[in-house]
Amino acid sequence: MQWNIERGGVDRDGSTRRWPLIVDAAKRLATEVAPDLVFINEAYEWVSSGRADLFAEAIGATGWRRVRHPGGYDMMLFASAAVTITGWVERPHWMAPTVTVGLATVRLPGWPQVMAAITHLSPWSGQERWQQAARLASLTNRRGPVLLAGDFNCIGPDDAEPDMGALPPDKLFAHKLPDSSYDNPVTDRRALAELADIGWHDAAALIDEQHDDPDGPWMVEVPTSGLWGTDDMPCRKAHVLLNPDLDRVAEVVDYQVHGADSGSLEQEISDHLPISATLRLRAGLNDRR
Repeated sequence: MQWNIERGGVDRDGSTRRWPLIVDAAKRLATEVAPDLVFINEAYEWVSSGRADLFAEAIGATGWRRVRHPGGYDMMLFASAAVTITGWVERPHWMAPTVTVGLATVRLPGWPQVMAAITHLSPWSGQERWQQAARLASLTNRRGPVLLAGDFNCIGPDDAEPDMGALPPDKLFAHKLPDSSYDNPVTDRRALAELADIGWHDAAALIDEQHDDPDGPWMVEVPTSGLWGTDDMPCRKAHVLLNPDLDRVAEVVDYQVHGADSGSLEQEISDHLPISATLRLRAGLNDRR
């Protein structure tokens, strides 16, 4: 499961009024999804305040790791009792300082070793996101199976073109292709399109490929962000990606956007919705070592 919880539930005036709602939602999602790995973006002051441990208790996690983002908040990985974290690298030297990423080496019973990675790409510029994706490309091969989750601030190559007409100039600048006009802007999706071109697979798109009905429903059309106010656009910025090695050994059997209905608790908590993906080992690939 991946969730960007806006400022970790801490309002800009310092209020933590959203925190009880976060705990309630986490408990419900843990019951509905029972996630083995939970990736959290914008975990603002969670470690110093003790909220990291409270959140872990709410979702039934037995361990967590964090990586500090230059934006002043933590990105966190929570793991269930079924997961053994055998390694953790914060801001690996071959990526920093271009992109912030935390890399965990994890084992689950019956599975081969998997690298679980969390990231948060720039909200300021499509060109910067494209450069960050170039560093993430180093996880494509020679690292074994990799699961990459986070807030990419970028729509996928298969996503419908969002309506950017109501965006203020600074947001429009941050999300349009450089060579498209302000009168007819085209969304800059180069970061994820490039990763897809070199073999990365989007969990939502993989589920959509399994539909027999040509009319959907299509998970790539369900917005995961931009649901607060008028200075953003409803679209899909959160993603769970599989590199080619992981796609060879595992298949995505379920993908959900939680709280997509208007007035949901998740929409009260954050401008981003939690997403979950369920992976299953492909037949005959159980690793009993």
